[in-house]
Amino acid sequence: MTGITIEDILAQVPELQGRQVTAGPLAGGITNANYRVQVDGRSFFVRLPGEASALLGIDRLTEVHNSREAARLGLAPKVVAFLPESGVIVTEFLELQTVQAEVLRTPKWIERVSEAIRKLHREASFRGDFDMPARIAEYRRTIEAQGLRRPEGYGAGLEPLAELDRRLRRGAPPQAACHNDLVPENILDGGSRPFFVDYDYSGNNDPLFELGDLSVEAEFTEEDTRRLVSVYLGRTDEGLAARALLHGVFSDIGWALWASIQERSSSLAFDFAGYGRRRWERAQGKIRNGDMERWLREI
Repeated sequence: MTGITIEDILAQVPELQGRQVTAGPLAGGITNANYRVQVDGRSFFVRLPGEASALLGIDRLTEVHNSREAARLGLAPKVVAFLPESGVIVTEFLELQTVQAEVLRTPKWIERVSEAIRKLHREASFRGDFDMPARIAEYRRTIEAQGLRRPEGYGAGLEPLAELDRRLRRGAPPQAACHNDLVPENILDGGSRPFFVDYDYSGNNDPLFELGDLSVEAEFTEEDTRRLVSVYLGRTDEGLAARALLHGVFSDIGWALWASIQERSSSLAFDFAGYGRRRWERAQGKIRNGDMERWLREI
């Protein structure tokens, strides 16, 4: 991580000091190191930023602002403390389970998550912007400057992106406050409304990227994705559904390049190479088999 330890944090944050204090690591994160800290029976979540935060384009001041905004809306745990020098964030710990991908694909959960996303997009006031094509360009510069591993077919596989970007920007809907990383592990089952955690990549963005990103993170079928967009909009719009599907291609390619950086930089025990390969191959499959061209015709 960044050199700061959980012991350092316990000493710096008054809320984490008490008569009985225990701290233990949490599994599952692939950007940061996460801990659960219990203080006199009360639980907190502590996030230590990963080594490659700057290379990955993460702004911790933006993250904490957006986390507080989402918490204000009841969509995220409350922020308890923030250490700007290190980027450490402490939040309340929610005793909730993550929502598995197969559950997210059910009609009930498509309705629930759509409602929560819609509330975030309409009511939150986020700082910063998130633009996956621009992020891909930044990741490419890092990969090439540092000689990092490149996905198979790297050059040719990126060639269609310029036209895809141009077409998606034309007639794009107004930007909204987006989480931008709704992997199932970042969605907690709060009953009638989910909670979204980890606002590392949050920022103002095309709202259809949010839906397209969620669709590939949870391995939605095309039919599932179209249903998600229809529920989110409250109506059927095949052109906007196609936009979400195309943003899913950008999502897979962007996070595949992200994995190349993490593979070299991160100390977390995670198969970044395999993760990146799966996402790259899924996107390239959609390009090769004609799905991308078909969706471009729909928009």
